[in-house]
Amino acid sequence: MIDLLGVVAATPSPKPLPGVFNDFAGTLRHWGYLAVGFSLFFENIGIPLPGQLVLIAAALYAPSGELNIYGVVAVAIVASVAGSAVGFAVGEYGGRPLAERYGKYVFLTPARLHRVEQFFADRGTIVVLIGRFIEGVRQTCAIIAGLSDMSFKHFMAVTTAGAVLWVSVWAIVGETAGDHITTISRYLGYVAAAIGIAAVLLIALHVIRARRHRQVVVSEEILN
Repeated sequence: MIDLLGVVAATPSPKPLPGVFNDFAGTLRHWGYLAVGFSLFFENIGIPLPGQLVLIAAALYAPSGELNIYGVVAVAIVASVAGSAVGFAVGEYGGRPLAERYGKYVFLTPARLHRVEQFFADRGTIVVLIGRFIEGVRQTCAIIAGLSDMSFKHFMAVTTAGAVLWVSVWAIVGETAGDHITTISRYLGYVAAAIGIAAVLLIALHVIRARRHRQVVVSEEILN
């Protein structure tokens, strides 16, 4: 009994996770894969939860032996795709009135919804594919896809590919980066922010061109 207690006492505790990710260590220790699945499922529906941080924390936590990295990846992909399917259904069956009424709770204002819908009509596939890497887009993309003319079958194919890409990138980075993850995630965050800014500029350019086109059409109608 004494030897057993000695072994237990000598067993090292998991190394603290670096930076902000250590805030999720207790949650992962108690809830494990459920924490990963819960946060990513509801984030992809449109609820602003820290799904990406939980995913990275789980990848960092996996080497401790508490979680298996392949299990983390599998749960994260399934939860992300399932949440996206629900988000798509919310957009498709709830329609624009529901999005305008409750969209403010997920940062989807009517003006933003209109701009994004216009952008989504032409570039929906690429938005769904890489949108997970952009904060804000990740949480609202599925709902907007449901509001658009994109078919559910096409959406599921693209969002699954996007989920596999997004989860794999952060799982690999989280598992291999170690104590450097805070710096790496910060720089990748800058890249994601740059992509987001570029997307906003493209949306603005699209809106400006659309307005100019309408003005030209109206002018031609008046002249004729």
